[in-house]
Amino acid sequence: MNKLLLIPIILGSTLLVAGSIIVGVTANKLVKANAEYTQSVHEITDEFESFDIDLETEALKFVITEDGKSTITCDDAEKIHHTVAVEDGVLKIKRIDEREWFQKIFNWNFNNMKVTVSVPQATYSNLKIKASTGSVSVPHGYTFKNVNVDLSTGALEFASDVEENLSAEASTGAIHLSDLSAKKVYAKVSTGALRLQNVNVAEDVITSTSTGATLLDNVRAKSLNASGSTGTITVKNTIIEGHMEIKTSTGNIRIEDSDAATVHAKASTGNIDAIFLSSKIVYASSDTGRVDVPHSSEGGKCEMETSTGHIVVKFKA
Repeated sequence: MNKLLLIPIILGSTLLVAGSIIVGVTANKLVKANAEYTQSVHEITDEFESFDIDLETEALKFVITEDGKSTITCDDAEKIHHTVAVEDGVLKIKRIDEREWFQKIFNWNFNNMKVTVSVPQATYSNLKIKASTGSVSVPHGYTFKNVNVDLSTGALEFASDVEENLSAEASTGAIHLSDLSAKKVYAKVSTGALRLQNVNVAEDVITSTSTGATLLDNVRAKSLNASGSTGTITVKNTIIEGHMEIKTSTGNIRIEDSDAATVHAKASTGNIDAIFLSSKIVYASSDTGRVDVPHSSEGGKCEMETSTGHIVVKFKA
């Protein structure tokens, strides 16, 4: 082989090996740095009634205190810390990330950072939480006037009462609302799972999913509007005083041991299976699927339609 051709090949190989070594050493140092957390504890002495929390990948957890004190505990790291302050009656917690853009590439262990909000069991005004990929956990025992949670790919576990509106949204994460009461509930997930269990709502429940599954178990509300694309929507042990509206594209609709004054269920290619606690006047249609519904002249109006799926309805009463 021509020696002139060997020179750039050898030089290129050398640079490639050297570059790999440098990247490996740098990544190793960054990983070690990422694993070293310092814990900062913030004792809150000023009075507050609301929360405004802005995080990224941290796991956020609320803990009920028995001594009446309020303490915020944060995992911090080099160039990453959290500000905690009370402003105009609002307890604000915010992540401050001062790293360079190239340092954020090697941020694997920063996903394990935690923020713990330890506050007494009480009635608070507003709770606002915004996070990217972190998880959020709020236990039963608190009461809030309004709640607004906005997540990207994180998971939400929420079990506190809400006097007015409870709004929770996640992109690819999961939302689980349980053991709570609220005036209105709005929950939306794109590709994750959405669950409401043991939830009492004075007025409306509105849920929306794309490719995730929806479960409503033991829910009480004045009205229900549940929509989805490809995920199955399951409603069980649920009582709706007024109208129940369920729509999905390719997903199935399952109604088990539930009831409503009036019902409208629509699926494009999915199946509809329903067991109602009381009789309904059923109007059902499917283009190519089987239709098996009881005939009754009593009860509220129940409309069900699908294209290629089947429709099966039963009454327990």
